[in-house]
Amino acid sequence: MPKNPYFESAIHHFLLQARRIAEAHHVFAPSKYVQWKQFILSLAFKPQPKNAVLVSWKYPTRGKGIFSLDGALYYTQGNTQAEGEDPIKKTNDAFFSRAVERMGKHAGLLIQNGKVKQLLSSRALIARFTDEEHLSDSWARAVDVSGMNIKKINTAVTAPEMRYITMVLGNIHGKKILDIGCGLGEASVYFALLGAKVTAVDISRGMLVVTRRLARANNVRLRTVQSAIEHLAIPQREQFDAIYVGNVFHHVHISEALDQIIPHLTPKGLLVAWEPVDYNPIINIYRKMARAVRSPFERPLRTADIQLFRRYFGDVRIRWFWLTTLLIFVIMFAWQRRDPNRERYWKMVALEGEKWRRLYTPLAALDRFLLALFPFLGPLCWNVVLVCKNPVKTLHL
Repeated sequence: MPKNPYFESAIHHFLLQARRIAEAHHVFAPSKYVQWKQFILSLAFKPQPKNAVLVSWKYPTRGKGIFSLDGALYYTQGNTQAEGEDPIKKTNDAFFSRAVERMGKHAGLLIQNGKVKQLLSSRALIARFTDEEHLSDSWARAVDVSGMNIKKINTAVTAPEMRYITMVLGNIHGKKILDIGCGLGEASVYFALLGAKVTAVDISRGMLVVTRRLARANNVRLRTVQSAIEHLAIPQREQFDAIYVGNVFHHVHISEALDQIIPHLTPKGLLVAWEPVDYNPIINIYRKMARAVRSPFERPLRTADIQLFRRYFGDVRIRWFWLTTLLIFVIMFAWQRRDPNRERYWKMVALEGEKWRRLYTPLAALDRFLLALFPFLGPLCWNVVLVCKNPVKTLHL
């Protein structure tokens, strides 16, 4: 059988980065260094279709992962000589290192010190965390929870996503729910009002202060944790009946986030994600105008991002929302002259649900008709809700 140079190169880079990470553990955790050496010795590689490699390991626990090579670079004639910093080497070092660390985590090898070291090494990641935390904190400082009607916000005619999510979750009384990216806490407190045992997570301390204040105002209890989704600060063995992620995945690396989330789902648990989509021209114009109330690191989901969830879950249901109903946004801007940098349209449309009922109701019926007749229109909607269950056992990279 002829040799596959891309496969051989991938093995080389994979082992190179694994050894580098092992040596890093040798500095701050000698016992882990020994475990990493055993992990490297247990590795096996097998080429896969579609430019991928199946990597399996036997230590410290058995596991396997499909390692896509789509993000790797290769030297070809004309780029073998690099002056100064080698961009191909830099890209491959980051690409394979990221994969090794994720697989090491699933093998039970990474420790907290390693995560902190990884976090501190990324200036871009720190910039994103800082920017989004400051944006959220400033928003939180301007919120008065006394005027927030949680049931009204979550059941409004113009809150179809949450009404659908509530229906999907069913009776949650007594169930454990993890709300990642809880924001002001409207969903967390609503779930608690329905009897759930809620853990609310957000990157912003200010948002968590508002969430606790909102919970007290509604006479419910919940637990709050300040954490980014990529480094989820939840006890490793703690699991939840449902994990709700509202408008978070478009801020982060989806695969890394899913790797953090999935171990915290019970075997029959649900992951429910509510995210904006990238393709609608009206919303994209709005996004360009509303820069003061949005993070510059946002990247609304594309079709490939949505399909990625199918690699992690055996059962993924997709529901689209807001197609012709986006006429409301046009009216808010063009007719009512409301500044998108002073008002968050996506919040106001739920708060003003009754004002928009007469217009929204027929348009929503038109949306359902069009999406049933022409499913390909789905990506032109503003939002998508993904209901995921049955996580696959093979780790996908």
